Amino acid sequence: MSTRCLCCDKNDAGHRYACDRCVNDMRRWLTEMEDYTAILLAMRGSIGSKPHGSIGVSFGSKPPTPLTPIAALDSRSTTAAEVERKSPDFDPVGVDEHDYVRSLPSAVHGIAAWLREERETSEPTSWTLVSELRFVRVQLAACASEQWVQELHGDLRELHRHARSLAKDTPPGPLGHCLTVTCEGVVFPASIKDSDGRHDGGRCNACQRAYTGPDLVRLGVSEEMAG
Repeated sequence: MSTRCLCCDKNDAGHRYACDRCVNDMRRWLTEMEDYTAILLAMRGSIGSKPHGSIGVSFGSKPPTPLTPIAALDSRSTTAAEVERKSPDFDPVGVDEHDYVRSLPSAVHGIAAWLREERETSEPTSWTLVSELRFVRVQLAACASEQWVQELHGDLRELHRHARSLAKDTPPGPLGHCLTVTCEGVVFPASIKDSDGRHDGGRCNACQRAYTGPDLVRLGVSEEMAG
């Protein structure tokens, strides 16, 4: 007996509740969050990196360095909306996106603790953000057989988007609208593989049409004419 994937509601999940593609997406998100953690650590570590002879003092109320990376890596951090419910006068000075700064260690540890409870696994005596990310990744194959995998998929997707935004890893914009007459999709940059190897190109998010060479040129001309 097969069932449709609860995460994407498209692919056949076989005897599980999450298809291979969605499980692999979660693995990728967790791996990329490790990279984003390293980027945030580097951003945080740049504090005070002034050349010799520079006083490094700026006048005004704004701190000399962005506080968002610090807040994101602090397990005590929370969102302004959550704090405002307790203290309406809360004003998080110096945080770039102070309407939504979520603690990555706290969020990932919360997901890991939930999985330990579900899988009846004991809590570690100590943990780090990276160790918790890796623990969650190891559990994904087993989680795919649980109906609550949809909730896990949604949590990880949102957390990955948040980490990506904090690390300033902005995804590329669309190249244009698909040229297939019956398609209403949008073409995004993609790596296209053909008989000559792999090339930079584009792919429609609806019909999956690949764009390389002359097609990319026609796509650009079409977008320019459309204004």
